[in-house]
Amino acid sequence: MIAGVPFVNGVAETDNSLAIKWFKSHGYTVEKSTTGKNAETALKEAKAEIEALKKELEAAKVKPLKDGEGGTAAEANGDAGEASG
Repeated sequence: MIAGVPFVNGVAETDNSLAIKWFKSHGYTVEKSTTGKNAETALKEAKAEIEALKKELEAAKVKPLKDGEGGTAAEANGDAGEASG
């Protein structure tokens, strides 16, 4: 805990303006959080990106692996083969 703010894996969150000022003055990187209304916007953007990636996969005719499935995309599409030498 630094300046009364707990850190987890090098990251902390606070709305204490004095703590924020202290961290900035001591060389810490301070960023705005994506909580509240900003989190809703970030979620919408992430969902839109997921849908766009799904469309790209579909256009490339690649079947995405389902959770828990191993292997490669080639195996999922029946393109896997053995090499002989």
